[in-house]
Amino acid sequence: MTGRRTIRMMVAGLAVAAAALATTGAASGASPTAQAGDVCTVSADTGEQQCFDTFSEALESITGEQVADPGVDAGDRTAIARVVEAHDARAHAAYLNRVAATAPRLAASASLATASTPASASLSASSNLVLGAVWKNKNWTGGSKVLYAANGSGCYGTTYGFPHTSSFGMNDTISSVTAYYNCATTLYKDANYKGTNRTYQVDTAYVGDTMNDEASSIVYRPKS
Repeated sequence: MTGRRTIRMMVAGLAVAAAALATTGAASGASPTAQAGDVCTVSADTGEQQCFDTFSEALESITGEQVADPGVDAGDRTAIARVVEAHDARAHAAYLNRVAATAPRLAASASLATASTPASASLSASSNLVLGAVWKNKNWTGGSKVLYAANGSGCYGTTYGFPHTSSFGMNDTISSVTAYYNCATTLYKDANYKGTNRTYQVDTAYVGDTMNDEASSIVYRPKS
């Protein structure tokens, strides 16, 4: 495994108030390979950023799980989505188990959610949930940031915000986006979720002329 480079940037992250539940929708499409460039992770909770040589290392740092899929190391978008969605499902199931332990009335819901997830996997999974990723170039290429949060509920009733893309080196540089686990991506032209904005319900190879190289803040919200 290659070495990693770590950058700590303690800036204010934001997890904003709960939103309405939305239904699951998985995007499909071609899977271009990412070009050479750092892959960094950014926490919505602390603003901490860590940079790695490969997507495998980046995802391992978020999930606490080993990534053995060679497609992820190659930067294949479908392989990355496959690993992320599997982890996010385990993290969400573990989150529901924790909620059920403190609120017995939710036990039935947690049981349904974990029916297809081995108990050992749920217990060992990191509570971090991968929300999405943004790329500097079109077609999911160039330098990228993988954005995550510690709340295991994902975009099933929760909205997450990154008020300053400048805090992790992506101000006015985003050209393509992906999102996971029922999240839609909203890009704003100005910091703190202000100005012209556009929401992407599916993985988007080019964010369009209006938002290309213009985003200064990002929100992940339940798909509509």
